Amino acid sequence: MRTLAVVIGLIAAVQSSSAQVSFDKYFQDKTLTLEYSVTGDSSTCNAKVEGWRVSGHWAGQRSMLDSMIAESDMEVCVWDSKTGKLVYDNSYSTLFCEWQIMGAPEPHETHKEAVRIPMPRRDVRVSLIRHYQSGVCDTILRTVFGGGKTQAASSKQEFPVEKLWNAKRQKRKIDILFLPDGYGEGEMDRFTESARRFVDKLFEYEPFLSNKNRFSVNALLAPSSDNVFSYNTFGIDRYIGTCNYWKVSRLAENYNADFIVVIVNDKTYGGGGIYNFYSVFAGDNPQSPQLFVHEFGHAFAALDDEYEEPGNALVPGKSSGRQCIMRVLSAPEFCPSCRKTLVNTIHRLTDDMARP
Repeated sequence: MRTLAVVIGLIAAVQSSSAQVSFDKYFQDKTLTLEYSVTGDSSTCNAKVEGWRVSGHWAGQRSMLDSMIAESDMEVCVWDSKTGKLVYDNSYSTLFCEWQIMGAPEPHETHKEAVRIPMPRRDVRVSLIRHYQSGVCDTILRTVFGGGKTQAASSKQEFPVEKLWNAKRQKRKIDILFLPDGYGEGEMDRFTESARRFVDKLFEYEPFLSNKNRFSVNALLAPSSDNVFSYNTFGIDRYIGTCNYWKVSRLAENYNADFIVVIVNDKTYGGGGIYNFYSVFAGDNPQSPQLFVHEFGHAFAALDDEYEEPGNALVPGKSSGRQCIMRVLSAPEFCPSCRKTLVNTIHRLTDDMARP
């Protein structure tokens, strides 16, 4: 029986390996962004396609494209129209999803959201699926791209980029892009100084320290007098968020990256981190470097909060009792469970992990 099991396992492994999606066959080295609007209540989502945008190179992974790294509230699926083959599958969350999780006491304003996929070489079908905590799945949007009928706006680089860290590694690297929010023309130096400080803090923690050569970090020098993000999101004074992700996404098109980090020009303690969407925090608060590491844990690897906080529905309320920055900002490390998740995410994103 053991021999038979081994043979079956080997056959499955070969079939799985042969079924991997070839990036070059199905995609171009560009980024396609689907902009959509979403409304609803605590148990329903209504999404509408608002437009497509094409920009720069594709910063994401190029292997295991049809396999999600982590489960989350939203899933984007891309099928090749000709063959029906699933060629891209990824997960993410949004501020609207977090609003729903909190209980959604009344109808909320329309959220402008966006999701990035590699640019298809030929016609594709795209679906957005909402995964609820109850286990219910709801396809909230179905659309197609291609066929000569779909128009996509092209973007161009308007602002310079300053390199904060660029690994010598020649293979696939994970790109992090810092964006300023509310920093004026004469404040770009202060913005980049803050960004450097936060990057240095991130690389003090394992497994980021030992995998430093797998990252590239840049800051976009894009001054603006207006803030896209605001405090008191959902009535939580320290929670920073925005219902208009289009502005963030379009600004990030200046230099496509895997992860977007926003620094708000403020001293008041606050922040937020949403998986595969963005992380945000105040630039001039003394606790901001540690808060960045914490919020980046959410945005980078879908790590949960590990602390108990009665009355805050965003927190699952499960205390691990372990030394972990996902539990308390003063912790000097991630716990073993979080480190394992982070390592797996780093290896998947740098195309160094075989299909499970």
